[in-house]
Amino acid sequence: VFQHVLGILTDALEAERMDLLRLMEQKVLPILVAAREPLTAKQIAAMSQADACKVDHLLLLLANLFPIHQEGSAAYVQPYHKTVLDWLSDPELSHKHAVNKELGHALIGLACYESILGAAKATQAAGESRQTVAADAAARKLVSSGSCAMLLYALRHGPVHMHSARQMECLDEILLQFDEFWAECFAAGFGLEVARELMAIFSVHKSSVVGRDVCRWLRLVGSYLANYPQAALQLACDAPRLSIVSRHANALPIKPQALLLTKRDTWAPLLSTLHGHSKAVNSVTASSTFILSGSEDKTIKVWDIATGECKATLAGHHVDWVTSIAIANDLVISGSDDTSVRLWSIATGDCVARFEGHTHWVTSVATGGKLCVSGSADTTVRVFDLEAKEHLQTLKGHTDMVTSVAMSADGALCASGSRDNTVRIWDLATGGCQVLEGHSDRVEGVAISGSGKVCVSASADKTFRVWDVETKQLLFTQEEESMLKCICISPCGTVCATGSRDTNIRLWDLTAKEARKRCKGVLEGNRSAVYSVAISSDLSYCVSGSEDKTVRIWDLSDAQALAASTRGDGHCDLITSVSMSQDGTACVSGSADGSARHWELATGACMGILQRSYTSCVSSVAVSADGKTSVCGLMDTVRVCDLDAQEHRPTLRGHTSMVTSIAISADGTMCVSGSKDQSIRLWNLKAGTSSDLEGHACCVDSVAINSCGTICISGGSCDEVVRVWDLKTCKLKAALKGHHSGVNCVSFSSNSTCISGSEDGKLLMWDLAKMRCVTELATSTRVTSLACSDSLCVFSSGMHNLRVWDLTTNKLKPEVLEGHRNISDPRNLITCVSISRDGLFCASGSTDKSIRLWDLTTMKCTAILDQHEHRITSVSLSATRICVSGGLDETLRVWDTASASQLACFPKDRSEGAQQAALAEDLGAYQGSYGSCRQQDGQAWSSPDKAVVYWVWGGTSSSAAGQPPAIYLLPPSQAGHDLLLSSRYGTLSYFERMGKLEGLRCYKLLART
Repeated sequence: VFQHVLGILTDALEAERMDLLRLMEQKVLPILVAAREPLTAKQIAAMSQADACKVDHLLLLLANLFPIHQEGSAAYVQPYHKTVLDWLSDPELSHKHAVNKELGHALIGLACYESILGAAKATQAAGESRQTVAADAAARKLVSSGSCAMLLYALRHGPVHMHSARQMECLDEILLQFDEFWAECFAAGFGLEVARELMAIFSVHKSSVVGRDVCRWLRLVGSYLANYPQAALQLACDAPRLSIVSRHANALPIKPQALLLTKRDTWAPLLSTLHGHSKAVNSVTASSTFILSGSEDKTIKVWDIATGECKATLAGHHVDWVTSIAIANDLVISGSDDTSVRLWSIATGDCVARFEGHTHWVTSVATGGKLCVSGSADTTVRVFDLEAKEHLQTLKGHTDMVTSVAMSADGALCASGSRDNTVRIWDLATGGCQVLEGHSDRVEGVAISGSGKVCVSASADKTFRVWDVETKQLLFTQEEESMLKCICISPCGTVCATGSRDTNIRLWDLTAKEARKRCKGVLEGNRSAVYSVAISSDLSYCVSGSEDKTVRIWDLSDAQALAASTRGDGHCDLITSVSMSQDGTACVSGSADGSARHWELATGACMGILQRSYTSCVSSVAVSADGKTSVCGLMDTVRVCDLDAQEHRPTLRGHTSMVTSIAISADGTMCVSGSKDQSIRLWNLKAGTSSDLEGHACCVDSVAINSCGTICISGGSCDEVVRVWDLKTCKLKAALKGHHSGVNCVSFSSNSTCISGSEDGKLLMWDLAKMRCVTELATSTRVTSLACSDSLCVFSSGMHNLRVWDLTTNKLKPEVLEGHRNISDPRNLITCVSISRDGLFCASGSTDKSIRLWDLTTMKCTAILDQHEHRITSVSLSATRICVSGGLDETLRVWDTASASQLACFPKDRSEGAQQAALAEDLGAYQGSYGSCRQQDGQAWSSPDKAVVYWVWGGTSSSAAGQPPAIYLLPPSQAGHDLLLSSRYGTLSYFERMGKLEGLRCYKLLART
């Protein structure tokens, strides 16, 4: 029929109207076939660039195949049936009437391109005088009113046509029209659909760098733009500095309303966050095209991995939580708290089988070959045949709840983990079992490689273990900072991912020989514990499910972004302590950001992060004299690291409160730690054992070990006694009394002589051979810090000054080392002091942001090192006269004391987590300048000096009067739009780390509106 109708029309036009025949064959029919929705005659005329009357005439002649339907005031041309389009597109069916569909895409794509650019030029011409997006709202004319059908079609379908026609230059130009294309597209209600189509396109066709970069941006801001389309340019400018989106947006003549100060350099590994579950997501798994998630809301959701769109929800069958899911070809296996295991058809969404038998809730399911297994709280593992849909066998052996199961790809082996702290490897053919022991707490997750050769297990003991399945040998143990909740392994067995209670996912290279090279990246973004992780077979992405009700997709293909997530350039909070080896080659720094870092001073390289915690502060660090061993205090534990191999030794546990001070012997074989729990512990670093040195009645603030490692001294700020300990017998040798207030600091001047400084303003020299005070030096103010060489003791006096005590003559030198700035300000004081081993010079750090170098022979200041931007918290001098300093500006600086020049600066971490610390400091500075703010009428905040700052709820604009600070806070884009403000330093940073706030941003306004 189609052949007959079109043949008659073609013959007639060929005889009488060749112009119409050419128009039909070369333009109109290709456009009608390629069109993605019914078109009006005006749209077809615009796309074909033909005379409207000729197009109208031709459409009347084609009415048998493409009838015209009236909808309201508009008339649309659409095919008689879908088979018309199929026939015209297939040359084997339509022969000489076959239509070039690609030509249709080219015609439509070009017309859409011109329509969008034309509208953009018109908007720019109307708003020519405006300097910001919001400066002249009248200049914008939204197309959502439906006044221009061609522009509406271009916004909705233009990008797809351009890609189909391979008009990549045109497409790239359109995609970078943020204020003209994306703002209008989202305003018209098409934005999310267009974004999903582009994500699907560029997930397969990766040739367009611009397209992929724009899709990364849309994944993050698409849901926000759906509610606030006018924010398109602002959010494009907010993209990472080095992204194509940000570079293009910031180069445009029209500027956004505000400049984002807290910007990353590159895209974060997080691709998208999928919302839809109403309760915690217990399990996730993925195929090449979709993701499955099971939740405590009793549902299973199917997500498109390219677009993040929820394609289906499997609900109504389980009557309790979905605890675990797995994929087997076209089937989904799920386990539930209702004690059942169910099989679902992905194609239909129907439950096709149900396995019973467990007497308690099902904790985990896994599949391999033609089998699936389930683990349960009833301590058993059950095996099922997926083809016959029947139970095969029950595996018994665990003595407590089975928490996790996994299978090899061929279904020959099964691994199970349990609360009995063991992992079991089962041979499903013979029923044989091998028990893998070593964990000290319950096993939370197990995974096995596709070949069945490698098994990994994650435990609540904060470690994961890697096992050789064939030999049943432990390959290595990796310690983490938080209780692990889940683990997965790539099919090839080279990479694994762990999820923990600290909200983070860590990627590990199982082939790395050195421990410091195993961590490939830390994926941050979850707001609560991670319950499940899965890695794609090609290692291109990772999927996680969390207690925060979300599913997140992470990009693993960008090695640079992953490396940046593993460690930043430096600390992202104040540096609390630094320590150097005697030769000045190695340095370790501890910080309030929860990390201890190892630095190679010759090259300025961070050799590794020795410690990382997201909820604790590293209070003290120490390095052995030979530079081979470091120790750091973190909360109530001591962490030990071999600096040569960058390998962690087992964590030393025993304290019940924060470790306040730590010292290490010269040979690195032992260390001593003091704590707020009123105890001192002596640690054997090789054996990992400890002895408790009891005797203090309050917090221990300072400890020291003599150079031969036989004696330890200690003092506490609430204790008037200096205690001396024999490190061989671990007994108290003496309690030296003489101070009348708390002891702030202690130090050895020789193996048998030590000095103590106190709140009472006294320094006492003790002869440890006779256990008595041999000299007393009284000062007018409390002694806060001191450092000793064999012949001199340097200490802080009067808070702003240094004094020098000559230990050979037992006399206080008359010179006062003055010079630190703002000495009239009571808040400024000397915070730390260090002396060279030969006693010839010393260094002091102060809250005035400077370090001063002093020549102790001339008693003069030889240099002022003032490049820190905040108070100095710690200084350390090496035997080679290299000085290292750390401060509240989050930088670690290395100085050559001979030339008074800076050798290196390890800058603050520019990662997303680091920016929150900077934001907290900015807020603290604001509160310090403007006082405590109070809310008025929900939006205006008034300060004591009458300056008013309008805070925004919803992410639009803000205004200010008077002299407000340069920093403005805009709320995150999540529902509620609430922003927590606090006058106490660090509160915002704390809540950001704990996951209570997401997407916190700090802006400097470029215009007041």
